[in-house]
Amino acid sequence: MAREANTATMLTLAGEIFGQTYQLEKFMKEKSIKEPSLAVGAYTELWSSHTTEIATAQTSILDLTQKLTKLLYGPHGFLHEYVSSNWEYGALYTVLEFDILEKIPLDGEVHVSELAMLSGLPENKLLRILRLVACEQILEETSEQVFRHTVISEELVRNKKMKAWVGFQLFETRVASAHLADSLKHRNDFQTGSSAFKHAWGASMYDWHKAHPEKFARFNLAMQGVTQSLDPGNGLFCDWFNSNKRNKHRNLVVYIGARDGHVYQYLAEQYPDISVEVQDNSEQLLTQGQKSLPPDLQPRITYTKREIFTPQPAPSSPDNQTLAFILRNVLWNLSDSDAITLLRTFIPVLEASPETVILVNDMLSPARGEFDAQTEKAYRRRDITVMTMHNAKQRTEGDWRQLFEAVSPHFVVRGWTAFTSHAYRGLWEIKWVLAN
Repeated sequence: MAREANTATMLTLAGEIFGQTYQLEKFMKEKSIKEPSLAVGAYTELWSSHTTEIATAQTSILDLTQKLTKLLYGPHGFLHEYVSSNWEYGALYTVLEFDILEKIPLDGEVHVSELAMLSGLPENKLLRILRLVACEQILEETSEQVFRHTVISEELVRNKKMKAWVGFQLFETRVASAHLADSLKHRNDFQTGSSAFKHAWGASMYDWHKAHPEKFARFNLAMQGVTQSLDPGNGLFCDWFNSNKRNKHRNLVVYIGARDGHVYQYLAEQYPDISVEVQDNSEQLLTQGQKSLPPDLQPRITYTKREIFTPQPAPSSPDNQTLAFILRNVLWNLSDSDAITLLRTFIPVLEASPETVILVNDMLSPARGEFDAQTEKAYRRRDITVMTMHNAKQRTEGDWRQLFEAVSPHFVVRGWTAFTSHAYRGLWEIKWVLAN
């Protein structure tokens, strides 16, 4: 998608914003979609719909609005506003950490003195924190020192997974991002270097979370929310399972890695005719997974401690065939050489059972200009996220295909992609096919 030159005038941009907003309003009325509002209780399909018409209009209007904002601010004003938002983030994180939002009734309002008493925070400090948060319309100051919810703060009260995600972004990732530059002041490539997170916190993110279980619990809750609302990965899985037959002799799904409990549980819930074996070398993660299982899924999900870099055993009999091995978010932070080594561990079972497939479900880095400016920015953030948090390089679709080709000439790969406003993901089906 070619980008237009930055020659638009303020009037041109304002006219386009008006015209496109008018057309969006017209479409919403035709589809009986409610007008958006920031009042508590407001809900509109405008915020949750993924239809092409709405998604295209949203990204275009937002892009135009941001261009107009930059013209109005100018370079100095824009840069000042751009970096000063750090203080809004600090204020919001304080509000979340002290559960201030939960202390305000959704249908009422509270004086800051009461909130200070309930939270134990100094009243004069809390007032300043709340007023900055209210400047972003996350809360509303209805009268002097009296605050009530907006629909934004209501979301943080009702949606614990969203609150966890915001907290994770405002603490772990914000601190790590501040150390990205320092982490690159010595030789630090993708293959042999280390993450900015480790530079900041002294340990990898996973090791740091082991030492801080309360933050690990928040991270897990955050990832569940992202998977459900912003990640198209589950949809790709469903498309595959809906189009591939299985029977009682070939219904086992082997899920590599126990971190994504919400995903393999989701698959087991959606497809009652499959059984799931979760493999991981971490006893802690396997135990956590078992403890989190709903009773109705316990008969169909089992857990096996196993070193994932050892070859998968061939099936014991024709009546015991694996439908698929799933690697979701397993390869993304491995070097190419380690990823190739891991994929080769499946060759013995694929040779013995040609109908068995590997399903790789992972994130993608798009080509330049592949998406509109708003969407591309979200994906470029993801590139920096995985680099900062894990020293990982997010692969392009071409990178993934080259990786699979390097594993074996007998790998035959089919792929599909899907995207939302914040995530671009691929699903690759890998089969073993001998040359004629």
